[in-house]
Amino acid sequence: MRLLALDPGRQVGFAVFDDDVFVLCGVWGFLPAIPSSSACRFLAEEVVALRPNRLVVEVPQVYERRKSRGDPNDLLGLVAMAGAAAAVMPAGTARFVLPHDWKGSVPKVPGRRWAEYIIHRRILKSLDVEEACAYMGKVESLPCGVRHNAVDATGLAMWTENRLTGEAQNNGNRRKL
Repeated sequence: MRLLALDPGRQVGFAVFDDDVFVLCGVWGFLPAIPSSSACRFLAEEVVALRPNRLVVEVPQVYERRKSRGDPNDLLGLVAMAGAAAAVMPAGTARFVLPHDWKGSVPKVPGRRWAEYIIHRRILKSLDVEEACAYMGKVESLPCGVRHNAVDATGLAMWTENRLTGEAQNNGNRRKL
């Protein structure tokens, strides 16, 4: 069974696991802030090309105005991307997850400090040696400024498979969309 996890954004992070084993991760494109139909089509075609049996996609969380950073309308494009990815999957094989549900309140670490990112450290603790080598090779081949996207997609996939060490709560006890 192939699992594809997506962290949509201007750069879409992705991770692939076959039978619960890490295969690859990376980042697709540099998409416009508000994705066009061609950007959604591009993402859908990439999903189809990887031939997943299951798909898990992080969808944005809208917070109260006083807790929010930026314009909540900017999140609508991410929802369009998530929908495009899910639309090419058979019924019942796509799942949407809120960021807080899988990673809690873990802050992002920008740019060159990506190795300090808590999710990255949890992934390394959770992978076996062979998987960790493959993961590091893929992540380190990416520009520093986009690595967190592939890291989040990998963490989301591992959380989905109940393999992410150090998470706040068990996957089975969390809210599902």
